[in-house]
Amino acid sequence: MLKQIAVIIFAVFAGLIFHGQSIATQGPMAELQIETESKVTESSSPFFVQYGIAGKPSSLAVEKPHRVWVTLPDIDAIGVISVTQIEQTTTSYEVTTYFLEGGSKPYDLAIQGDTIWFTAYGTNKIGRLNSTTNTLQTYTLTDSDSGPTGIHVATNGIVWFAQQKANKLGRLDPSSGAQQSYAYPIADGGLDRVATFGADSVWFTAPKVDRVVYFDESKPPQEQFINIPTFSNHLFPYTRPTGIALESAQIAWVSVAGGNSIGRYDPGTLALWRWDQLPSQGEEETGSIHIALTGGNGARNLFYANEMTKRIGRVHIGTNTAVGRIQEISAPGSNCTPLGIKADSDGNAWFTCGAANTVVYWKSPFLLDIYAPLISK
Repeated sequence: MLKQIAVIIFAVFAGLIFHGQSIATQGPMAELQIETESKVTESSSPFFVQYGIAGKPSSLAVEKPHRVWVTLPDIDAIGVISVTQIEQTTTSYEVTTYFLEGGSKPYDLAIQGDTIWFTAYGTNKIGRLNSTTNTLQTYTLTDSDSGPTGIHVATNGIVWFAQQKANKLGRLDPSSGAQQSYAYPIADGGLDRVATFGADSVWFTAPKVDRVVYFDESKPPQEQFINIPTFSNHLFPYTRPTGIALESAQIAWVSVAGGNSIGRYDPGTLALWRWDQLPSQGEEETGSIHIALTGGNGARNLFYANEMTKRIGRVHIGTNTAVGRIQEISAPGSNCTPLGIKADSDGNAWFTCGAANTVVYWKSPFLLDIYAPLISK
């Protein structure tokens, strides 16, 4: 059943300069088109359930088990998949699509309660959707055509985002609408994904300069960016960090497309980095590898989606943080190029298949050894 609903949204278009910050102001009201469709999917796989969706999903975020949000840049929209009933071989679900301003090209999103934050790369805005009231507020960034990419919300409610074209890290305080941006000191870093831990730990990837970066807002401007190279002529042959997941405020897991590996950065160790190569190599190093880390203490899983090889994998991390088994399997279907991947609170994973117009739920037991290679460390 297809329902089309028009609701009123609040859009914030312009800003004022005040004490070095941009204070967002409320603009005119506009209409937001919403479409909801009920669907049923069948699956005989013990670990994959595929959900069809309008558009080509790219990035995603998990609100709770069986409810995930995705960006749909090809149709200038974001969407949510809500599972309504699970039976033995069939799953019923609803897909709700929120159509944004033309040319928005949403890039990434993050969830804070019933609020979904997203970056609109094409229109140079940050969006804030309330999924309960179906109201949307947008903030135009003060740096024109700044290319907002990755986004994450800290536990204190501050929204952090990367500005790829402007080569800056952005900060938005939703309580006041105040914006700040911090110029990254290395030119053309290609700032991409952002991750936060707690209120004050902010990280991002700079794949064009082979850096993972820790940002410390409390330090003087010349000391705020702590650059951590993934590549060194003598030590690390790893280039283009494309995925990041935080174990703690100071410890990051990173995936690198150049080198087809994952690494754990720990400033408390002598070597700083510990690297493990993934099983399959792509024919060309032209894609991304994104990662997701399950929560909790002790043993956990790190999931990855390899765009280059069209495969997904699970890395078992022991209680001592050592990498154990690495298991990998082809993404389901003949046209699935896995892009974004996230873990839910049940310890399962979700990933997007952009070209296949599907979002895939990857559940325990994840894979059987007869389906995939097993690498023991």
